[in-house]
This record gives sequence, C-alpha cells and structure tokens, in this order.
Amino acid sequence: MAKAAKYIVALGAALAGVAALSGALAAQSRGSTSNTAAAYEAAAVAGLLNWIAGSMALVTVIATRHTSQRINGALAAILARIVLPMAALAYFTSSKHPLVAAGVAGQIVVLYLCGLIVETIMTVRLVSRAERERPQAGQLPAALTPELKP
Repeated sequence: MAKAAKYIVALGAALAGVAALSGALAAQSRGSTSNTAAAYEAAAVAGLLNWIAGSMALVTVIATRHTSQRINGALAAILARIVLPMAALAYFTSSKHPLVAAGVAGQIVVLYLCGLIVETIMTVRLVSRAERERPQAGQLPAALTPELKP
C-alpha cells in the first residue's frame, strides 16, 4: 500500500499545481476581488473532486493482483474516474450554486483532463511493474526463491 500512497500523493500534487494555475487564470479573467476568491474556490473544489476520483481509480488498479483481474480492474478504474466528476458537473450545471458563476464546470473539465493524463501514466507504470514482477509459469515468486551460493 506504500505504492498506492506514493502515487496518490503525486496525483494530488499534480492536481494542486494545475488547480492553482487554473484558479489564477480564472481569477485574472474575473477581475474583482470577490470573483477572484470564488475562482480560486472553484479551482480548489474541482481539484479535490478530481483527486478523490483519481485516487479511487488508482486504488482499484492496485487492488487487482492477478492478470485475469487486470482488465476488470482497469474498467472499474475508468468507471470510478468518470462517475464523480460527471455527477458534479450534472449538479453544478443544473443548480444556482455560487460557484457556477465562478466557472466551476470548466475547472472540473480542465482538472479532469490533466488528472486523466497523470493517472493514465501511473496506471501504466503500475500494471507494467506488476507484469514484470509476476513469476513465469512453474517459477516461484522472487520472495520465495532460495538463494543458491556457488
């Protein structure tokens, strides 16, 4: 689970950086001080929302131990990655929430796409590492193989 924590923290750091940049660009386009704070709040909400969805997807991928489960794990990760941001978009676009005026829907989409890139790279690394560490047919895992001295 240390691997999962490392990747989840890295995803959070990437999303925090993009959220700060996105919030700054939105605040600059808004102009007034009250709109500036709302733009940063919208970026923070979008970043947190996408971080939770990405973390759920990474944990789903890490939880699949066997090769036969990897396809199902990847599909479940896609579902976990899509459902929360889509539900938030549906909520925000149909409500009169104050963050709608600050551009929260656009922030969710931007951070979703950036998070998707980072999470896809991490998922490929996790799966390829698991495939390399997988023992071949008839072999014991590396942790169970005795060391032979010459």
